[in-house]
Amino acid sequence: METLVKQALDFLYPPVCLYCRSCLLEEKNKPFNWFCQNCSILIEFLTFEDRCHYCFESLNKHECALKTENLKVFNCFDHKSPVTELVKSFNYNKSKSLASSFAAFIVLQLNQLNIPSPDLISVLPLTWQEKLFRDDLNQIVAEELSFFLKVPFQKILKASFVTDVGSKRNEIRFALKSQNLLAKKNILLISLSKRTREEWVNISRQFDPHNIRNLHLMQFLV
Repeated sequence: METLVKQALDFLYPPVCLYCRSCLLEEKNKPFNWFCQNCSILIEFLTFEDRCHYCFESLNKHECALKTENLKVFNCFDHKSPVTELVKSFNYNKSKSLASSFAAFIVLQLNQLNIPSPDLISVLPLTWQEKLFRDDLNQIVAEELSFFLKVPFQKILKASFVTDVGSKRNEIRFALKSQNLLAKKNILLISLSKRTREEWVNISRQFDPHNIRNLHLMQFLV
């Protein structure tokens, strides 16, 4: 019966490519579930070519903020990629299948960049103020990635707003809950959006470099 219901829904509301909106029912060999063949060709993972191996920013940009820090940052895609439509859809439809797509993309990028397999997956959490207005999409994806890789998920950071005295603007600061259970682990943090250089440094300095093995932050889009 479930199969018949799905067929009926596909007939009434045919699935479309998230990027160009063309119908997907007629396509048999599309590489990615949410995109047609033509748009799938446009999906390219970012590489280390012409990018810093610490902060993943262009080598033509200013001096790296993470060269002397514990944290290394990498990204999957830039903002011009068709995958940006996947992020927009996820904001409205927090389905398991969409979360699984994010997890699959992350696994492929981990492999392509030769990032050490994580022993622990966590997130950059929302502040309590942010939680009043939106769901924590980072956590939904991180939990799906944890299930995918059979690696534990744990919330190890907390976030809060602080006011910068000089600029008088609110900034997010992260703090580590505990150094316990992190010894000699490869830790992977998840954030669907790009964080600031100041946030990178703040995150890095929460971790004892003599306690952990590796610390990576995956920003899905840059």
